[in-house]
Amino acid sequence: CLLTSSDDNVVRLFEPGGAAEDSSKLEEEWRLPHHDRVKSILKVQEGETIYDLAWLPTMTSSDPSSCCFFSTSRDNPVHVWDA
Repeated sequence: CLLTSSDDNVVRLFEPGGAAEDSSKLEEEWRLPHHDRVKSILKVQEGETIYDLAWLPTMTSSDPSSCCFFSTSRDNPVHVWDA
């Protein structure tokens, strides 16, 4: 899982490599424009400029109950999000 933040104050979660189940779908996927290849599976709007993000230290993709992350942004408390 890939967690990102951007200038629009949105945290995005991507799951690269999980979209294509067989080689023909993978080939089709790579013919798409770059911005259509990977889509975010989660978007979280923060109120202000995002300072930092961090996964729960014990996070593992195979255990959904551990898929949580923290975010901190200007003039806001630390948030805990369930991914």
